[in-house]
Amino acid sequence: QTTDDAIRFAALLHDAHEAYNGFGDVCRPAKEMAPQVDQVNERIDAAIAEAMGFDRVLFHHDAIKRADGIMLATEARDLMESPPKPWIELPPPRLGTVIPASAANMTRVADVFLSRSRGFLYALKIFTRKKGMNP
Repeated sequence: QTTDDAIRFAALLHDAHEAYNGFGDVCRPAKEMAPQVDQVNERIDAAIAEAMGFDRVLFHHDAIKRADGIMLATEARDLMESPPKPWIELPPPRLGTVIPASAANMTRVADVFLSRSRGFLYALKIFTRKKGMNP
């Protein structure tokens, strides 16, 4: 059974493969030219989902894809220069402005991420299901 908490947790981790794939965040046009990138990311996503106790198909949930598109549109508006050619169709961006993380606030960003992750782990009772994980 898929719960809102499971979807939110998958959303929080949907780009976690970037920490392990050896090439970080790869833009969509580059992925189109090198489909092997997605193949590597899919294998890493499967391992992450298994370790965290949810089905890897959640990484492809419509709500996560929609939110990712909205954030891409927001980042494009707030952080990027004009693209050299027209981009893919994007949804409308968020109303608020994206403020890039800096060395000064990275600890706060990490604290929020870890706090939310722990909250989802407890809500999904993953700590109690996985051996060696204590609440």
